[in-house]
Amino acid sequence: MIYQQLLETIRAKGLRVTDGMSTNIEKSKLPKGAKVGDILNIDGDTITVDIAETEARKKKVAALVDELFD
Repeated sequence: MIYQQLLETIRAKGLRVTDGMSTNIEKSKLPKGAKVGDILNIDGDTITVDIAETEARKKKVAALVDELFD
């Protein structure tokens, strides 16, 4: 089963992801080029960045911010 989680923070030894509940993952398992704010697909020991979902969520947040301040 694939889980999608937001990459919340990156620390020296690990990273924190969240989907309502926080989970810590070893930094060595992070895909190369992944950054805070990316959506990660986690399938067992395989972790990939979901570029399409990351962009979709960024656009949604930007639209909400624009609506809030217009």
